[in-house]
Amino acid sequence: MDINNLKYFEKVAKMQHITKAAKELHIAQPALSQMIHKLEKELGVPLFTPKGRNIVLTKYGKNLLEIVEPIINDFDDIKHRMNGLTAIEDVTININVLAASMLVTDAILNYKKDNDEVVFNFSQVATNNSDIVISTTRDEVHVDDLTSVITEEIFLAVPKSDISSNANSVDLLDMKDKKFAAIYGKGIRYITDIYCRESGFKPNIVFESDNTTSVRNFIEAGLGVGFWPSFTWGGRKSEKFKLLPISYPRCYRNIVIKKKRNKVNNDTVDKFYDYLTEYFERLAL
Repeated sequence: MDINNLKYFEKVAKMQHITKAAKELHIAQPALSQMIHKLEKELGVPLFTPKGRNIVLTKYGKNLLEIVEPIINDFDDIKHRMNGLTAIEDVTININVLAASMLVTDAILNYKKDNDEVVFNFSQVATNNSDIVISTTRDEVHVDDLTSVITEEIFLAVPKSDISSNANSVDLLDMKDKKFAAIYGKGIRYITDIYCRESGFKPNIVFESDNTTSVRNFIEAGLGVGFWPSFTWGGRKSEKFKLLPISYPRCYRNIVIKKKRNKVNNDTVDKFYDYLTEYFERLAL
């Protein structure tokens, strides 16, 4: 006994006519008759009895109809709900943002203006079910149809009250005695620590925050210097600090935008991925 057999039984029970029921079900009348006989044999009771040219339910058939109707309704409701979930899934993008969160947020807000139906699940903690992941590294990354890489220079933000701000560029080792403000818990911090270590010193970090605005405010207050990715952090113009290119070593990072194929229908993800990569590329020019 399966759900289709129960649906066939329900149709015959309500129409009280094998031939008409078979026509509506788009199956052969003999096949439907055989299914009914098989069901009666399986249950060990007669479900129908002849009445003229029609058939009517026996008391067993009436009881079975009362049992199967809610089962069929529940089954159809399951399909309806699952179809609804599929529809929601098709317009939902799970985006894992491990770098450039401000820029990604701006891109999402701009994209939503013309694509209001798209739903974004935005996570800044590494997850396994993401459709798009934005991360950062200075390592070489293989670029393919699912991965884009945008390289950005890392400057040193120096208060204009600091004598170093008069220079056009700076050797990182010359900043070893400066007080640093730094991001913590982010990929950019890992990368800049490596550049300092390779230059031969450990930065004297006197202020840490996971918020770029807080780091910016600390530098603008003249309390220290800090690393500043060239375009993802924005705010290159300031009356209170200057962004100096680092002449040695070359300091940069790669923004890696990776698309995953987690959905049955990836059209929504594909369209936003194309938009996001173009958005970053325009800003990087």
